[in-house]
Amino acid sequence: MTIHETIKNQFSKALEKGTISHALLLDGKAGFGTLPLAKWMAKQLLCSNQNDSCVHKVDSLQHPDFHFCYPVASAKDTSLTTYQEEWIRFNNETPYGSLFEWMELIASEKKQGGINVSQINEIIHVLNLNSYEGGNKVMLIWNADAMNTQSANKLLKILEEPPKKTYFILITEHYNELLPTITSRCQRIQVPRLSEAELASILFEKYEIDQATAEQFAKSAYGDMSIAVEQIESKTEEFEELFIDWVRYAFMAKTKLSALQKIHEWSMNIGSWNSREKQKLFLAYCIDIFRQALLQNYGSQNLVNMPLQKNNFKWENFSQYIHGANIEAILQEINEAHYHIERNALGKLVFLDLAIKMTRHLHTRETA
Repeated sequence: MTIHETIKNQFSKALEKGTISHALLLDGKAGFGTLPLAKWMAKQLLCSNQNDSCVHKVDSLQHPDFHFCYPVASAKDTSLTTYQEEWIRFNNETPYGSLFEWMELIASEKKQGGINVSQINEIIHVLNLNSYEGGNKVMLIWNADAMNTQSANKLLKILEEPPKKTYFILITEHYNELLPTITSRCQRIQVPRLSEAELASILFEKYEIDQATAEQFAKSAYGDMSIAVEQIESKTEEFEELFIDWVRYAFMAKTKLSALQKIHEWSMNIGSWNSREKQKLFLAYCIDIFRQALLQNYGSQNLVNMPLQKNNFKWENFSQYIHGANIEAILQEINEAHYHIERNALGKLVFLDLAIKMTRHLHTRETA
């Protein structure tokens, strides 16, 4: 039994015993299947018979007692039904999709997305109405960490005293960014990565690729459907080329002043991207590559699933420069850059600072 199956089994048993919390918090990356899991839970809460039309209504997001709240582009988007058609399309086409993909879909890739007070006010209004079908009501809040403090405090009131037969399912990728007063009133369920078998099965069915290819993508995606999809659709090619350029310029900078100009141009390019979500995705990609280089260097080649090969890049040679004396500093610098991008710092300066610091770290010698 996989961990996902275990979560479902425990949920079903708690539902039978009547011990389900009125507020559940699914903590995990979108690619781990948090949204499909939340919809499965909604079906258990709303449908007494798992074979009737109720299940279809939940799956198609048409059940009148299944409500949603998701990040929007502007504080002017005050209704829970804003982007409803896009939300249904997103669920149907990319149920493992990220916030970045969602913001692209609603044509607001320049925005990071947020959940505003007006949306929370509508949640309170909707949930205080009687159930359409006389049973439970479920409110799903996707990327709940997109709430600001004012929105979260507003939601807190109804979490503390929810209407009868009302259940909340919150989803987050950033648990620590939620207010403690919110998390303390929710039952946290940490959603792990999909198993290779689960992921391969999904890829085999969705993309009509052969089993061996599906298994290869599943292995290289580390249980993250989003990564698998990116690989299949070749979206990481741009990131791979940018990463290779970055480390090459960093190594050249020690002996060639012209490399510093290249580093500056590289930083200005990424820093000028309109999408902060894309910048954060690139940083996450870099973290993964550095970690795999460390595994390669320390003899765990069997765990390396994404060796860089474009533009005659020498992966084995590069990995020798990633070791115990610099990996912690490298990851810390990237995480700090992610933090500053998240908080709307000027991208060009963030990436220039990161690139220069990385030049120093890559030349750090491994201690004996």
